[in-house]
Amino acid sequence: MLNGKGVARNHGVAYALSNISAAQGNQDAIALRDQLIATMQPGLLKDAQVLSLDLFDKYVDPRDAGARSLLK
Repeated sequence: MLNGKGVARNHGVAYALSNISAAQGNQDAIALRDQLIATMQPGLLKDAQVLSLDLFDKYVDPRDAGARSLLK
């Protein structure tokens, strides 16, 4: 398990990355994403959702493009 020592805590980035992983079916990422949603302010959540889309489009294999519709 990763513990995040040595890096700044950033819930927006954590949300974006867990959202992408959740859209691809990772159950642990679904739980983490949902926990983060419950703690984030609406403005930060909106920015993190936009980041999710940007990162997905930039880094996810085009063959997995169907998962994009599952991003929250």
